[in-house]
Amino acid sequence: MKKATILLIAASAGMAALLAALIIQPYYAYRISEKLGFQTLGIRAVAHGQTMRHLNELRAAQDIPVTHVFYGASTIEGLDVRRFGAGAVNHSIGGSTVKDVLKEWRADPSALAGRVIVVLSGFNDLARGRSVDDVAADVENMLALSGGSVRILIIGVLPVNESRRLGRGAKNETIAALNQVMRAVCAEHDNCSFADPRDGPYGFSAPLAKKYDAGDGVHLNAAGYKRLGQFIEAELAALSE
Repeated sequence: MKKATILLIAASAGMAALLAALIIQPYYAYRISEKLGFQTLGIRAVAHGQTMRHLNELRAAQDIPVTHVFYGASTIEGLDVRRFGAGAVNHSIGGSTVKDVLKEWRADPSALAGRVIVVLSGFNDLARGRSVDDVAADVENMLALSGGSVRILIIGVLPVNESRRLGRGAKNETIAALNQVMRAVCAEHDNCSFADPRDGPYGFSAPLAKKYDAGDGVHLNAAGYKRLGQFIEAELAALSE
């Protein structure tokens, strides 16, 4: 009984801290909820959006031009883009899809500001039952919206471990098919470059290796993010050549 009471008090304190943080500073609500294990997309979206606005304000105040803009879902959301310079902005939100990125670009043309736009998205589309052709059509529309005025780097969907819970959301065979189609779509646009995450010295093999897997078959751990950062750095360097 005493143990149950202590656990109840601890849970109540955690919820109170989360609610207070959400009111005062959503970013900290996101971090608290992450630690407590009941993080939601809503909290994450609010927190990430506020954090990005704050960083953008600081960047504008210091007259720092936007150089690299990142879009995608949780795989990119968890990447520390500061490694790409002070002008790098991360607009990724966990759970988002290629269709979500397209909607954002349509709603806000300024979303295309920057020297290079990096997009890594598509797994959530497949996991929700969308076809390869449907996702490819959205990619085509995204590239058409860019008007060829900004360089776009599309990174293919990373392989998964299908034996894990989330890894069963999309088969590696389907992911490879989507990547192949996205490469073909990208090749039709002069301002687009495609990078297959299975290629190169920093590539990811299928299935996703345990040493890079956070444990659910989809998301990356610290070693995985280090490798992804190296992969993107190599691809961006190739664009500059």
